[in-house]
Amino acid sequence: MADRTQPDTNPSRNATQARLGHTPHTEGAADKAPPAILKARGDLAVENRNYWQAEAERRAARIAELEAELQRRSGVQSREAIAAVIDPVAFHPISLGDTHPGWLHRREVALETAGKILALGPAQAAPVPGFVKPDNDRQVFFYEQDFYVLSNFSAFRLDWNGLIFDTSEAAYHYEKFAGSVYENIGREIRNAHSAHEAFKLAELHKDKRRPDWDAVKVNIMLHILRAKATQHEYVRRKLLATGERELIEDSWRDDFWGWGPNRDGQNMLGKLWMEVRAELRASSPLSSADRGRDNG
Repeated sequence: MADRTQPDTNPSRNATQARLGHTPHTEGAADKAPPAILKARGDLAVENRNYWQAEAERRAARIAELEAELQRRSGVQSREAIAAVIDPVAFHPISLGDTHPGWLHRREVALETAGKILALGPAQAAPVPGFVKPDNDRQVFFYEQDFYVLSNFSAFRLDWNGLIFDTSEAAYHYEKFAGSVYENIGREIRNAHSAHEAFKLAELHKDKRRPDWDAVKVNIMLHILRAKATQHEYVRRKLLATGERELIEDSWRDDFWGWGPNRDGQNMLGKLWMEVRAELRASSPLSSADRGRDNG
């Protein structure tokens, strides 16, 4: 693992940093910060801890309400029965023992979705497969499914500009504050326990992100996706296994990076992945059979 306290001397990384609008730095320099800055960082850490504690309590209460409502409507008596249709991973016994807000969020979303399906009535609800939208010969969906490897929430560590991130999601949100006076927020994001926590921290402080963010975010995301594909052979294989199909982040929440609630969003993440796929093919052409085969 890279030493996070040493200066970055890699010329290509420094060039990338310059393109992205900030310069190399070392986290070791934080120890030399003025007392007022150190106090502000301490206050921010306390604020973040309080926020996540309150968020966990809110989500736990909401889950209890949703479960009670589902039991009233359909006689479902256990989380496992609901999860078998919606999100088995989030309701696995190991996951159920984890009260981190990220897991609570997944269970809350699964229960809300189950409620919507049940509200349709048996005749309409039967064919609804929860989050699952089967891939076909024209499209590949990667928000929750077989090609989840393409999601920024998937657990592929990223060496990004000399720093190590657990997910590409964390690297993306870190860039919102990199090179600014609020770089301590970026450090909190980098040390977040999950991609979801990194996202929530960035949302909590979105008023402090770099002022040119909307102008540079697509280019930054493209560089992050290229780095993810370059550093992980499995990601490259899965990406090339999609063949010529359209790649869609079927997020029902985000109509910029995904296709949004009405399935008419910009799907920018899918478009960037298709750009990276084309670049990989151009640099290392494969047979048509290899391009369309899922190598697992």
